[in-house]
Amino acid sequence: MRRSWRWGRRRVGSSQQSATRSRDSWARVWRRSSDSSTTRGIPIGARSQLDDGLASTQVYRTGLPARVDARDPASATGPLHEPGRRAGLTSTVASPISVEGRLWGTISISADEPLPRGTEERLARWSELLATAIANAESRDALARLADEQAALRRVAVLVARQPSPDEVFTAVTEAVGRLLGADLAAMHIFPGDGTATTIAGWSAAGPILPIGTRLPLDGESVAARIFRTGAAARMDSYVDVEGGTAEIARGLHLRSTVGAPILVDG
Repeated sequence: MRRSWRWGRRRVGSSQQSATRSRDSWARVWRRSSDSSTTRGIPIGARSQLDDGLASTQVYRTGLPARVDARDPASATGPLHEPGRRAGLTSTVASPISVEGRLWGTISISADEPLPRGTEERLARWSELLATAIANAESRDALARLADEQAALRRVAVLVARQPSPDEVFTAVTEAVGRLLGADLAAMHIFPGDGTATTIAGWSAAGPILPIGTRLPLDGESVAARIFRTGAAARMDSYVDVEGGTAEIARGLHLRSTVGAPILVDG
């Protein structure tokens, strides 16, 4: 991956380069490099809405390379614009990164003067090389995750064979899921029929856990409420301005993103 990145920098040439991954209406910086100390402020993991001032937005909408020229740096705002504004970058070219037929993200380059004609084609060739490197890396990661999943299942199976109490099984499964998915906190709930989701197991990588017996109301907006209503997996990526007791608990635990899946017993 690093070789592909360095090769592309030499071949294309720019003041700043970054790769972003897009989800819904947001972009997140996955990798970046710069030839100027003034553009080192874009942190890996920075997130920004896909506004019309980003060439990456056009790529996300069309799936094709895009160019934004003659942009007024002073008018650009947001975490992905700010370092470029400070450096006076006015020209950006972005190209899609397609991995196994899906739009994985974008690669973009910027300069303080118009990028030369043909930059789109050169960047597209680089993005193809980068896509191959990403696909190979994802294949290795997928194999590693599969091995981790199988190991976790074996540990739970060994525990169950010892005929432990249900509470021990619930706790072991919750911890295994939390560790396997790299979560900060994991919890298991049941729906007892009283309008709540009741916590029966909890785990935390560090810090407080959701106490056993915690009752989360199902009348508000939460992952548990969505699962209860739909019977399908659900996620929430922000609890800002979300009302209800569950959101208040999540904010108290400093949680930002939550993913949940239903547990089906006898259908």
